[in-house]
Amino acid sequence: MIRYYGDPPYRAAVIHGGPGAPGSAAGLAAMAGEICGGSEPMQSGKSIRELIVELKGQLEEAGNVPVILIGHSWGAFLAALFAGAHPEMVEKLILVGCPPLTASYVPMIGERRRRNLGPGEREEFDRLNLWLEQGTPERGRMEEPGMPEQPERSREHADRLLARLGELAEKGDCYDPLPCAADHEMLMDAEQYRAVWGEAVKLRASGQLLRSFVALDCPITLIQGEQDPHPVCGVCGPLAGSGKEYRVHVLKCCGHSPWLECRAQAEFVEILKQELGQ
Repeated sequence: MIRYYGDPPYRAAVIHGGPGAPGSAAGLAAMAGEICGGSEPMQSGKSIRELIVELKGQLEEAGNVPVILIGHSWGAFLAALFAGAHPEMVEKLILVGCPPLTASYVPMIGERRRRNLGPGEREEFDRLNLWLEQGTPERGRMEEPGMPEQPERSREHADRLLARLGELAEKGDCYDPLPCAADHEMLMDAEQYRAVWGEAVKLRASGQLLRSFVALDCPITLIQGEQDPHPVCGVCGPLAGSGKEYRVHVLKCCGHSPWLECRAQAEFVEILKQELGQ
């Protein structure tokens, strides 16, 4: 499924985060659509390869390539991996809230998020993260005692737990959110999260993710909130160390999703206009 914003031609395509959280970048897609016309591919693949194949078909369906890919969070990784696989289809990369490119920076994310959560929320966040890593849904009040587990019920339960983890992560990722910051419709897919993020973690740990970024030929722009738990040094450091050229905008008083931040949204819009050629 693809959502469209603004008028064709759709010069920009916004790749959502997660993985497994289609719809999470709807506000960003709407913002880009007002500037130049944009699409929001809703991803359903259960592996990185499947997602790349799916995205290729979606961009072809949207009908305007090469396109500017705007990737948020995990979507920044996918946008870069797609650009490496299909360079002829990508004009430029705009990566918003990109996670660290090497594993050494990853512990900083959890530490920063926990500072923004209450004690009970921190415990819940850690428990849900552990559940995702182990791949076994925790039992809770949503499950009726003694009832045999059914695949549909198990999937629904897992998706609800992922949705709750997303709520906690969003709270931990925000700095000064707008009142309507959570007003977007997401279709949670825990199966996709486990499968795809497991691959991404291995790519990052092996160094292949960084090598994929370094090998890109298209221009790269990074937009990162200064208060984003995903540290900007986790992207700029590895890229600079490799000699890779890129542009970077660091927004003050801003967390992981600049379009949802009270004190950074206006500056973010101006940067988007600049980067989208308007």
